[in-house]
Amino acid sequence: MSTIKMPKVKMSRKTKIIIGVFITIALLCGIVIGLFLAWRNMFRQNDRFLVLRVNVTSAEGQGKWHGNVKEVMPHVINSKKDVNDGKGSKDGKDGKDGKQKIPAKKARQAELLNIFDLDLKLLREKLEKVPEIERVEIRRVLPDTLDIQITERIPVAFINQMNGAYLVDKEGVVIRRSHAINISGVIPVIVTHKKKLPKPGEIFDEVQPVLEFIQLTKKVPDYSVLRIVRMELVKDDFVTMQIHYGGDADDWYVIKNVPIEKPSEGMDRIVSGIELAKKENRREVNLRYAKQAVLTNKPEAEE
Repeated sequence: MSTIKMPKVKMSRKTKIIIGVFITIALLCGIVIGLFLAWRNMFRQNDRFLVLRVNVTSAEGQGKWHGNVKEVMPHVINSKKDVNDGKGSKDGKDGKDGKQKIPAKKARQAELLNIFDLDLKLLREKLEKVPEIERVEIRRVLPDTLDIQITERIPVAFINQMNGAYLVDKEGVVIRRSHAINISGVIPVIVTHKKKLPKPGEIFDEVQPVLEFIQLTKKVPDYSVLRIVRMELVKDDFVTMQIHYGGDADDWYVIKNVPIEKPSEGMDRIVSGIELAKKENRREVNLRYAKQAVLTNKPEAEE
C-alpha cells in the first residue's frame, strides 16, 4: 500500500518573521489579559480589600474637616474607577442633567467600595476643588483603610462685616465661614463696597493688594505691635485702616489713605505716624502726602 506524500509548503523568511511576530503579540496579549484577570480577582474582587475605615485628619485634630467623613464620602464614591470608565466624565457628569447618579443606599455603604477601585488622583482633585481645602494627601492603608489628610485654608480677614458669612485666606481665595477652620483670636474686616462678591473658591482680586499688610504684622517683629481691625478700600489705590496699638483695644488709631503699592514702606509710615500721634494725643493720621503724616483732631471711636 502506497502512502500519499503531502507536498511541503515552503515559506519565505519574511513570512516566517511575520507569523512569528503575530504569535508573539498574541502570547503577550494573553499574558496581559491573564495578569489583569488575576490582579482583578486577587485585589479588585477580593472582599479582603473592601473599605471599612475612612480616616480624615486636619490641623492636628483642630480643623473643621477633621473627622468629617460624612462630607468626604460623596467625593470618595464618585471617585470609583467604574463610575468614570465609559459612564461619565471625571467630573462625575453623565446624561442630560450633567450629574452621575449614585444610588442612595450605595452612597451610605462605604463597605461596598474596594480600596483598589478608587482613583486616588481623581479623589484628591475633587477634594481640592472645595473652597476651604488647600491641599490633600491620600494613601491606601491595606487591607481596608483609606487615609485622607487635609490642609485647610486659614482665614485672614472677613469680607465687609465682622463675623460675616465670607472670609479670605492669604491668597485672596473666598471661603465660607460655615466650612472654614475655627478662627482663633480676632481677624480684621476688609470693606470693599462691592455689591457682588466673588463666589467661594474664586480669588478676590480687589483685596489681594492689602492682604500683605496683614501678613507683615505676623511676620515682621517691628510690626507685631499693630493689630489691624478694619481696612476700607478707597479710590486711587489707597486704604484706610483702624489699628490697635500694642494689643490694647483702648489704644486705637485711624490711619487714612495708606498707599497699597509698597506695603512695607506703608507699614513704616504707619508706625511713625502712630508714634507721632501718641505724643500729640491724637487718634487720626493721614498718609495721603508722600513722606508726611498729617495729624487731625481726635475722632469718635469706630465700632
